Amino acid sequence: TSMQAVQLVTSIQHQFSVGIPNLIGMLLDKTVSLKDVATYLDDVRCGSDPPPSESTLKIEVAIKSRFDMGKCIDATPTVLKSVNRNRTIVAVGSHSHRVIVLDLDSDELVSELVLPDRVESAVSFLAEAECGLVGCYDGLLYCFDLWTGAIRWKFDSGGMIKCKALVADSRILFGSYAEDHNLFALDLSGSLIWRLPIGNKGILSSPISLSNGTAFVATLDGSYCNFATSDGTIQWTGKLESPVFATSVFVERSEVILLAEVRGLLHCFSCLNGSKVWQISVNGNIFSTPTVISQSDHVEVVFGCHDKHLYCYSWKDSASHEPPELRWKLRLQSPVYAGPVVTNNVIVACSTAGYVNMISLTNAQLIGMIKLEGEVFSTPVIGSLDVAYVGCRDNYLYKLDISGLSDLEK
Repeated sequence: TSMQAVQLVTSIQHQFSVGIPNLIGMLLDKTVSLKDVATYLDDVRCGSDPPPSESTLKIEVAIKSRFDMGKCIDATPTVLKSVNRNRTIVAVGSHSHRVIVLDLDSDELVSELVLPDRVESAVSFLAEAECGLVGCYDGLLYCFDLWTGAIRWKFDSGGMIKCKALVADSRILFGSYAEDHNLFALDLSGSLIWRLPIGNKGILSSPISLSNGTAFVATLDGSYCNFATSDGTIQWTGKLESPVFATSVFVERSEVILLAEVRGLLHCFSCLNGSKVWQISVNGNIFSTPTVISQSDHVEVVFGCHDKHLYCYSWKDSASHEPPELRWKLRLQSPVYAGPVVTNNVIVACSTAGYVNMISLTNAQLIGMIKLEGEVFSTPVIGSLDVAYVGCRDNYLYKLDISGLSDLEK
């Protein structure tokens, strides 16, 4: 599977101590023989800058608590503030088939459900109904009560579901690995409204909401499309040369979509007609979902790469067709699969070797760090000003104390 290929590449790169940008594409390409892969690896030569120095550390990142889920956690935790109950909860699934909901303040286990197969999908929320939505390897999308764990309804897509469902325009939109149709729209009670085939492979990246009742999704064969949420009408479509693992990003003020292609390209497309605005390339595969930080006269785009670097680009979107400029790049301890998140002008970025890094957006200094006991493929989530959650392959969901960030000078 695609995840097994990523894990194999990560292991090989760790042994070689170097990024190998074309390896994932070769492993996923059925026309490339193992002999060709071995020959390519023989030709790989090392040469790169060192990981960041710990001498700049200004804050301590500590483990507040951790929760054993029995097997690896590759899913991204998600957070919901319940207005009705005045509680903040965090939800996450695991390869142990378990989905848990925790109280952010007390660490109380609010609810739990055990599904028939693995869970790599992040949990979405139907906030008014106080329900969670989660996809499973068994091909079903489950709607469950956040407070009891009881299953309200389920929908069979016919293929593994790894992406996070999108709730938009009174629709539940999600992709699956089903062969006949891989993009689905349900109503809020779980009934099918429409379904579509997009490309000829599964969908790992999550659909994103655009403007004017439209959404966007990309697939593992590189196909992508803008579609109407109401009836699935395709507005425009296109095809890349390699798969898309990362979820795309909508930059609302510029009406553009940022789409990361696995072979190391970040594309910018117009929402209006899908025309290419610009693209940039990096020397490694991109699995990391970019994050966009809006400034007064520009936006900053931050993403991780399998070449072990975290990249920050600055784009003056008022001059929309000018490509962004590289502001800085910082080498981390190992490849970066998870997407970065930003809080208090600080980037929280995980490397696959288990490091959770706190990096200044302003100057790329490493200001805080903690090493977990297993690999990290899960994107962290900020639970509050003082807390971050991250899933780990040592079977634990970690709750991290990041309160030191609040004390830093802005």
